[in-house]
Amino acid sequence: MVLSLLSYNNFIGPKPEKGHAATHLFSEGTFSELTGKWIVKIADDHKIARHEVLAQELFRLFIPHQQQTRIAHDETTYFVCSEKIESYKDLPYDGSRFEKGDITGLGQAMLVAVFLEEMDLKNGNIGVDGQNRVVKIDGDQSLASLLNYNLKFNLTSETIAKLPAKSTFSASNWLSFLPKTLSFNEQYRSEINQAMLRVLALSDDYIEKFVEFYIPEENEISRKSYAELIKTRRDNLKIAALENSSFRQYIFTPAAQKDFNEFLLHIKSFNIGGESVVPEYSSQTDDNTSLKDLQAAATLPILNTLNEQLELINSGTIQPVIDLAPLADEVNTIVADAIKIKNTLEQELKELQNNQKNQLDSVYKLYIQLKSQELLPLETQNENVN
Repeated sequence: MVLSLLSYNNFIGPKPEKGHAATHLFSEGTFSELTGKWIVKIADDHKIARHEVLAQELFRLFIPHQQQTRIAHDETTYFVCSEKIESYKDLPYDGSRFEKGDITGLGQAMLVAVFLEEMDLKNGNIGVDGQNRVVKIDGDQSLASLLNYNLKFNLTSETIAKLPAKSTFSASNWLSFLPKTLSFNEQYRSEINQAMLRVLALSDDYIEKFVEFYIPEENEISRKSYAELIKTRRDNLKIAALENSSFRQYIFTPAAQKDFNEFLLHIKSFNIGGESVVPEYSSQTDDNTSLKDLQAAATLPILNTLNEQLELINSGTIQPVIDLAPLADEVNTIVADAIKIKNTLEQELKELQNNQKNQLDSVYKLYIQLKSQELLPLETQNENVN
Protein backbone atom coordinates (compact mmCIF):
# COMPACT_ATOMS: atom_id res chain seq x y z
CA MET A 1 0.00 0.00 0.00
CA VAL A 2 1.23 3.49 -0.92
CA LEU A 3 0.37 6.72 0.87
CA SER A 4 -2.81 8.09 -0.65
CA LEU A 5 -2.80 11.62 -2.07
CA LEU A 6 -5.02 14.39 -0.79
CA SER A 7 -7.21 16.33 -3.19
CA TYR A 8 -6.19 19.97 -3.37
CA ASN A 9 -9.81 20.71 -4.22
CA ASN A 10 -10.57 19.98 -0.56
CA PHE A 11 -8.11 22.63 0.63
CA ILE A 12 -9.78 25.61 2.28
CA GLY A 13 -7.46 28.62 2.25
CA PRO A 14 -5.94 31.35 0.08
CA LYS A 15 -3.99 30.66 -3.07
CA PRO A 16 -0.29 29.92 -2.36
CA GLU A 17 1.97 32.94 -2.66
CA LYS A 18 5.60 33.76 -2.03
CA GLY A 19 6.34 34.79 1.56
CA HIS A 20 9.22 36.79 3.00
CA ALA A 21 12.62 35.18 2.25
CA ALA A 22 10.82 32.13 0.79
CA THR A 23 11.79 30.34 -2.41
CA HIS A 24 8.43 28.56 -2.82
CA LEU A 25 4.76 29.51 -2.92
CA PHE A 26 2.99 28.83 0.39
CA SER A 27 -0.48 29.01 1.85
CA GLU A 28 -2.11 28.14 5.16
CA GLY A 29 -5.50 26.52 5.54
CA THR A 30 -7.40 23.33 6.27
CA PHE A 31 -8.44 20.14 4.49
CA SER A 32 -11.99 18.92 4.89
CA GLU A 33 -10.78 15.36 5.63
CA LEU A 34 -7.99 16.33 8.05
CA THR A 35 -7.86 17.96 11.47
CA GLY A 36 -5.91 21.09 12.30
CA LYS A 37 -4.23 23.68 10.11
CA TRP A 38 -1.85 22.84 7.31
CA ILE A 39 0.92 24.68 5.45
CA VAL A 40 0.72 23.99 1.72
CA LYS A 41 3.71 24.46 -0.60
CA ILE A 42 3.74 24.09 -4.36
CA ALA A 43 6.25 21.37 -5.32
CA ASP A 44 8.41 21.52 -8.44
CA ASP A 45 6.94 18.22 -9.65
CA HIS A 46 5.54 14.92 -8.36
CA LYS A 47 9.05 13.41 -8.01
CA ILE A 48 10.21 16.21 -5.68
CA ALA A 49 6.93 16.06 -3.75
CA ARG A 50 7.40 12.34 -3.04
CA HIS A 51 11.07 12.92 -2.26
CA GLU A 52 10.38 15.65 0.30
CA VAL A 53 7.54 13.79 2.01
CA LEU A 54 9.71 10.67 2.45
CA ALA A 55 12.54 12.75 3.91
CA GLN A 56 10.28 14.68 6.29
CA GLU A 57 8.50 11.52 7.43
CA LEU A 58 11.89 9.94 8.15
CA PHE A 59 12.58 12.97 10.34
CA ARG A 60 9.29 12.28 12.12
CA LEU A 61 10.18 8.61 12.49
CA PHE A 62 13.41 9.49 14.31
CA ILE A 63 12.06 12.60 16.09
CA PRO A 64 8.46 11.87 17.15
CA HIS A 65 7.40 15.47 17.84
CA GLN A 66 7.98 16.40 14.18
CA GLN A 67 4.91 17.34 12.14
CA GLN A 68 3.17 15.03 9.66
CA THR A 69 3.77 15.67 5.95
CA ARG A 70 1.38 14.73 3.12
CA ILE A 71 0.95 15.24 -0.62
CA ALA A 72 -2.00 16.90 -2.33
CA HIS A 73 -2.60 17.39 -6.03
CA ASP A 74 -5.01 18.79 -8.55
CA GLU A 75 -5.15 18.34 -12.30
CA THR A 76 -1.75 19.96 -12.92
CA THR A 77 0.12 20.58 -9.67
CA TYR A 78 1.53 18.72 -6.67
CA PHE A 79 1.64 20.25 -3.19
CA VAL A 80 3.65 19.31 -0.09
CA CYS A 81 1.40 19.72 2.95
CA SER A 82 2.76 19.95 6.49
CA GLU A 83 0.91 20.18 9.77
CA LYS A 84 1.19 23.72 11.09
CA ILE A 85 3.61 24.01 14.01
CA GLU A 86 2.05 26.27 16.58
CA SER A 87 4.23 29.15 17.79
CA TYR A 88 6.99 28.21 15.33
CA LYS A 89 9.95 30.59 15.31
CA ASP A 90 13.51 30.65 14.06
CA LEU A 91 16.36 29.32 16.18
CA PRO A 92 17.84 31.91 18.54
CA TYR A 93 21.32 33.10 17.60
CA ASP A 94 22.32 32.98 21.27
CA GLY A 95 24.18 29.67 21.55
CA SER A 96 23.95 29.67 25.33
CA ARG A 97 20.23 28.87 25.02
CA PHE A 98 21.19 25.41 23.76
CA GLU A 99 24.04 24.94 26.22
CA LYS A 100 21.79 25.79 29.16
CA GLY A 101 19.13 23.33 27.99
CA ASP A 102 16.43 25.98 27.45
CA ILE A 103 15.86 24.50 24.00
CA THR A 104 15.94 20.74 23.41
CA GLY A 105 16.31 18.49 20.39
CA LEU A 106 19.02 20.30 18.43
CA GLY A 107 21.41 17.35 18.68
CA GLN A 108 18.77 14.96 17.39
CA ALA A 109 17.78 17.24 14.52
CA MET A 110 21.35 17.87 13.37
CA LEU A 111 22.33 14.20 13.53
CA VAL A 112 19.28 13.18 11.50
CA ALA A 113 19.96 16.03 9.06
CA VAL A 114 23.50 14.71 8.51
CA PHE A 115 22.20 11.15 8.18
CA LEU A 116 19.60 12.22 5.59
CA GLU A 117 22.12 14.28 3.58
CA GLU A 118 20.38 17.60 4.23
CA MET A 119 22.01 20.34 2.15
CA ASP A 120 19.95 23.33 3.25
CA LEU A 121 20.05 23.42 7.05
CA LYS A 122 19.64 27.14 7.52
CA ASN A 123 17.82 29.08 10.19
CA GLY A 124 14.21 29.14 9.04
CA ASN A 125 14.30 25.61 7.64
CA ILE A 126 14.90 24.53 11.20
CA GLY A 127 13.31 26.28 14.17
CA VAL A 128 11.63 25.94 17.54
CA ASP A 129 8.03 24.99 18.41
CA GLY A 130 5.88 26.29 21.24
CA GLN A 131 7.45 23.80 23.68
CA ASN A 132 11.01 24.95 22.88
CA ARG A 133 11.73 21.78 20.90
CA VAL A 134 13.74 21.99 17.68
CA VAL A 135 11.78 21.03 14.56
CA LYS A 136 12.85 20.64 10.93
CA ILE A 137 10.76 21.86 8.00
CA ASP A 138 11.28 22.08 4.23
CA GLY A 139 12.98 18.81 3.25
CA ASP A 140 13.22 19.03 -0.54
CA GLN A 141 17.03 19.09 -0.35
CA SER A 142 17.40 16.09 1.94
CA LEU A 143 18.67 12.75 0.56
CA ALA A 144 20.57 15.04 -1.78
CA SER A 145 22.88 12.47 -3.37
CA LEU A 146 19.85 11.08 -5.19
CA LEU A 147 19.30 14.52 -6.74
CA ASN A 148 22.93 15.47 -7.44
CA TYR A 149 25.61 12.79 -7.68
CA ASN A 150 28.53 15.25 -7.65
CA LEU A 151 28.23 15.99 -3.92
CA LYS A 152 30.08 14.28 -1.08
CA PHE A 153 28.30 13.15 2.04
CA ASN A 154 30.94 11.25 4.00
CA LEU A 155 29.61 10.01 7.32
CA THR A 156 32.52 9.21 9.62
CA SER A 157 33.53 9.40 13.27
CA GLU A 158 34.93 12.86 12.51
CA THR A 159 31.49 13.93 11.27
CA ILE A 160 29.92 12.89 14.57
CA ALA A 161 32.66 14.29 16.81
CA LYS A 162 32.68 17.74 15.19
CA LEU A 163 28.93 18.41 15.21
CA PRO A 164 27.43 21.02 15.22
CA ALA A 165 30.20 22.12 12.82
CA LYS A 166 30.14 20.99 9.20
CA SER A 167 33.12 18.77 8.41
CA THR A 168 33.07 15.82 6.03
CA PHE A 169 29.98 16.55 3.94
CA SER A 170 28.54 19.03 1.46
CA ALA A 171 25.92 21.61 2.39
CA SER A 172 24.92 24.85 0.72
CA ASN A 173 23.66 26.15 4.07
CA TRP A 174 24.53 25.10 7.63
CA LEU A 175 24.04 26.46 11.15
CA SER A 176 27.49 28.05 11.29
CA PHE A 177 26.49 30.50 14.04
CA LEU A 178 26.35 27.74 16.67
CA PRO A 179 29.32 27.77 19.10
CA LYS A 180 31.92 25.00 18.74
CA THR A 181 31.76 24.45 22.50
CA LEU A 182 28.28 23.00 21.99
CA SER A 183 29.99 19.86 20.70
CA PHE A 184 31.07 19.05 24.26
CA ASN A 185 27.77 19.96 25.89
CA GLU A 186 26.31 17.00 27.79
CA GLN A 187 22.72 17.51 26.63
CA TYR A 188 23.68 18.10 22.99
CA ARG A 189 25.91 15.02 22.94
CA SER A 190 23.26 12.85 24.64
CA GLU A 191 20.71 13.92 22.00
CA ILE A 192 23.11 12.91 19.24
CA ASN A 193 23.66 9.54 20.92
CA GLN A 194 19.92 8.97 21.25
CA ALA A 195 19.32 9.82 17.58
CA MET A 196 22.12 7.51 16.44
CA LEU A 197 20.66 4.64 18.45
CA ARG A 198 17.27 5.19 16.82
CA VAL A 199 18.74 5.13 13.32
CA LEU A 200 20.77 1.99 14.07
CA ALA A 201 17.70 0.23 15.48
CA LEU A 202 16.06 0.06 12.03
CA SER A 203 16.26 -3.27 10.22
CA ASP A 204 16.65 -3.67 6.46
CA ASP A 205 13.11 -4.98 6.20
CA TYR A 206 11.60 -2.04 8.09
CA ILE A 207 13.49 0.47 5.90
CA GLU A 208 12.32 -1.23 2.70
CA LYS A 209 8.68 -1.36 3.80
CA PHE A 210 8.82 2.25 5.03
CA VAL A 211 10.07 3.40 1.61
CA GLU A 212 7.41 1.33 -0.17
CA PHE A 213 4.67 3.18 1.72
CA TYR A 214 5.79 6.63 0.53
CA ILE A 215 7.30 5.90 -2.89
CA PRO A 216 5.19 4.32 -5.67
CA GLU A 217 6.68 1.50 -7.69
CA GLU A 218 6.75 3.54 -10.91
CA ASN A 219 8.58 6.51 -9.30
CA GLU A 220 11.44 8.10 -11.27
CA ILE A 221 13.82 7.61 -8.34
CA SER A 222 13.23 3.96 -7.56
CA ARG A 223 12.23 2.46 -4.23
CA LYS A 224 15.42 0.42 -4.34
CA SER A 225 17.57 3.55 -4.73
CA TYR A 226 16.00 5.13 -1.64
CA ALA A 227 16.16 1.96 0.46
CA GLU A 228 19.75 1.19 -0.49
CA LEU A 229 20.87 4.74 0.28
CA ILE A 230 19.22 4.69 3.71
CA LYS A 231 20.63 1.26 4.56
CA THR A 232 24.12 2.26 3.43
CA ARG A 233 23.95 5.47 5.45
CA ARG A 234 22.82 3.46 8.49
CA ASP A 235 25.73 1.04 8.10
CA ASN A 236 28.20 3.92 7.75
CA LEU A 237 26.72 5.56 10.83
CA LYS A 238 27.18 2.35 12.80
CA ILE A 239 30.91 2.34 12.09
CA ALA A 240 31.19 6.03 12.96
CA ALA A 241 29.12 5.71 16.14
CA LEU A 242 31.13 2.78 17.48
CA GLU A 243 34.31 4.83 17.07
CA ASN A 244 32.80 7.55 19.25
CA SER A 245 33.60 7.10 22.95
CA SER A 246 30.51 9.00 24.11
CA PHE A 247 28.22 6.68 22.15
CA ARG A 248 30.06 3.55 23.32
CA GLN A 249 29.56 4.57 26.93
CA TYR A 250 25.92 5.53 26.34
CA ILE A 251 24.78 2.17 24.90
CA PHE A 252 25.66 0.37 28.15
CA THR A 253 23.52 2.68 30.29
CA PRO A 254 19.95 2.12 31.52
CA ALA A 255 19.03 5.31 29.60
CA ALA A 256 19.99 3.62 26.32
CA GLN A 257 17.85 0.57 27.11
CA LYS A 258 14.92 2.87 27.94
CA ASP A 259 15.42 4.92 24.76
CA PHE A 260 15.66 1.75 22.70
CA ASN A 261 12.48 0.23 24.14
CA GLU A 262 10.53 3.46 23.64
CA PHE A 263 11.69 3.72 20.03
CA LEU A 264 10.60 0.14 19.30
CA LEU A 265 7.12 1.02 20.52
CA HIS A 266 7.17 4.19 18.41
CA ILE A 267 8.07 2.48 15.12
CA LYS A 268 5.42 -0.19 15.72
CA SER A 269 2.69 2.40 16.12
CA PHE A 270 4.02 4.89 13.55
CA ASN A 271 1.13 6.06 11.41
CA ILE A 272 -0.04 8.89 9.21
CA GLY A 273 -3.64 9.99 9.34
CA GLY A 274 -4.40 6.95 11.48
CA GLU A 275 -3.01 4.57 8.84
CA SER A 276 -0.14 2.33 9.91
CA VAL A 277 2.96 2.90 7.78
CA VAL A 278 4.52 -0.54 8.39
CA PRO A 279 1.62 -2.66 9.71
CA GLU A 280 3.71 -5.84 9.67
CA TYR A 281 5.60 -4.51 12.72
CA SER A 282 2.59 -3.43 14.80
CA SER A 283 2.28 -6.82 16.54
CA GLN A 284 5.97 -7.69 16.82
CA THR A 285 7.32 -8.57 20.24
CA ASP A 286 10.14 -6.49 21.70
CA ASP A 287 13.59 -7.40 20.45
CA ASN A 288 16.82 -6.20 22.04
CA THR A 289 18.97 -7.87 19.38
CA SER A 290 20.23 -4.70 17.68
CA LEU A 291 21.14 -3.05 20.99
CA LYS A 292 22.94 -6.19 22.15
CA ASP A 293 24.75 -6.35 18.82
CA LEU A 294 25.90 -2.76 19.27
CA GLN A 295 27.12 -3.51 22.79
CA ALA A 296 29.01 -6.55 21.55
CA ALA A 297 30.52 -4.56 18.68
CA ALA A 298 31.58 -1.81 21.10
CA THR A 299 33.24 -4.34 23.42
CA LEU A 300 35.13 -6.29 20.75
CA PRO A 301 37.71 -3.57 19.88
CA ILE A 302 38.57 -3.18 23.57
CA LEU A 303 39.08 -6.93 23.96
CA ASN A 304 41.15 -7.07 20.78
CA THR A 305 43.38 -4.24 22.02
CA LEU A 306 43.89 -5.98 25.37
CA ASN A 307 44.69 -9.24 23.62
CA GLU A 308 47.24 -7.53 21.38
CA GLN A 309 48.89 -5.95 24.43
CA LEU A 310 49.07 -9.31 26.21
CA GLU A 311 50.62 -10.97 23.16
CA LEU A 312 53.27 -8.25 22.97
CA ILE A 313 54.04 -8.65 26.67
CA ASN A 314 54.23 -12.44 26.43
CA SER A 315 56.55 -12.24 23.45
CA GLY A 316 58.81 -9.80 25.30
CA THR A 317 58.25 -7.11 22.67
CA ILE A 318 57.12 -4.67 25.34
CA GLN A 319 57.51 -4.63 29.09
CA PRO A 320 54.44 -4.17 31.24
CA VAL A 321 54.45 -0.88 33.07
CA ILE A 322 52.60 -0.93 36.37
CA ASP A 323 51.49 2.44 37.60
CA LEU A 324 50.21 2.21 41.15
CA ALA A 325 49.04 5.81 41.24
CA PRO A 326 45.61 5.07 39.71
CA LEU A 327 45.11 2.45 42.45
CA ALA A 328 45.59 4.93 45.30
CA ASP A 329 41.97 5.97 45.51
CA GLU A 330 40.82 2.36 45.36
CA VAL A 331 43.24 1.33 48.12
CA ASN A 332 42.14 4.23 50.30
CA THR A 333 38.52 3.22 49.78
CA ILE A 334 39.27 -0.38 50.76
CA VAL A 335 41.12 0.74 53.92
CA ALA A 336 38.27 3.08 54.87
CA ASP A 337 35.76 0.28 54.37
CA ALA A 338 37.88 -2.09 56.48
CA ILE A 339 38.01 0.43 59.35
CA LYS A 340 34.22 0.82 59.18
CA ILE A 341 33.80 -2.97 59.32
CA LYS A 342 36.21 -3.22 62.29
CA ASN A 343 34.34 -0.51 64.21
CA THR A 344 31.02 -2.18 63.45
CA LEU A 345 32.26 -5.56 64.69
CA GLU A 346 33.67 -4.04 67.88
CA GLN A 347 30.36 -2.32 68.59
CA GLU A 348 28.41 -5.51 67.97
CA LEU A 349 30.77 -7.47 70.26
CA LYS A 350 30.38 -4.89 73.01
CA GLU A 351 26.59 -5.04 72.70
CA LEU A 352 26.70 -8.85 72.82
CA GLN A 353 28.81 -8.78 76.02
CA ASN A 354 26.41 -6.32 77.63
CA ASN A 355 23.45 -8.51 76.71
CA GLN A 356 25.14 -11.58 78.18
CA LYS A 357 25.95 -9.70 81.43
CA ASN A 358 22.34 -8.46 81.70
CA GLN A 359 21.03 -11.98 81.18
CA LEU A 360 23.38 -13.41 83.87
CA ASP A 361 22.41 -10.63 86.28
CA SER A 362 18.74 -11.49 85.79
CA VAL A 363 19.40 -15.18 86.46
CA TYR A 364 21.38 -14.40 89.64
CA LYS A 365 18.61 -12.09 90.94
CA LEU A 366 16.09 -14.87 90.40
CA TYR A 367 18.41 -17.27 92.24
CA ILE A 368 18.64 -14.90 95.26
CA GLN A 369 14.89 -14.49 95.28
CA LEU A 370 14.33 -18.24 95.35
CA LYS A 371 17.00 -18.73 98.04
CA SER A 372 15.38 -16.09 100.25
CA GLN A 373 12.32 -18.25 100.13
CA GLU A 374 14.57 -21.21 101.21
CA LEU A 375 13.90 -23.04 97.95
CA LEU A 376 17.57 -23.25 96.89
CA PRO A 377 20.95 -23.43 98.76
CA LEU A 378 22.76 -20.04 98.73
CA GLU A 379 26.06 -19.93 96.79
CA THR A 380 28.40 -17.06 96.07
CA GLN A 381 28.08 -15.51 92.57
CA ASN A 382 30.98 -16.31 90.27
CA GLU A 383 33.23 -13.29 90.38
CA ASN A 384 34.39 -13.98 86.85
CA VAL A 385 30.97 -13.20 85.43
CA ASN A 386 31.24 -9.96 83.42
